[in-house]
Amino acid sequence: MFAPLRYFLNSLPDLAATGEEIAGHFVVRPAWTQTALLLHAGGGGLALLLSPVQLSARVRGGCPTS
Repeated sequence: MFAPLRYFLNSLPDLAATGEEIAGHFVVRPAWTQTALLLHAGGGGLALLLSPVQLSARVRGGCPTS
């Protein structure tokens, strides 16, 4: 759950210097792909944070089904 935080708290070159494989791959890519990586990591972290709500029986029970 805390894995996306390292991409927001450190720069990609710093992570690549420590041996982070994904950061090492993206540090040499264009800026738009680096932005896509950060958006992907942020969206994944948000999905992990919201998973208890998504799996809650009370929340799912309140939604009408067709």
